[in-house]
Amino acid sequence: MPDVSFLYFLMLFLVASLVIFKEYFLLLLCLKSNEVVMTVLGC
Repeated sequence: MPDVSFLYFLMLFLVASLVIFKEYFLLLLCLKSNEVVMTVLGC
């Protein structure tokens, strides 16, 4: 069943993209923010 494996791969790809985007977004937020926000986020 190639369709099922393709959907599974697509789902994994989307999850990985979300995780990478979240890490990148937090990194940008840490670079732009002040010390209080950095302490809260734990940068």
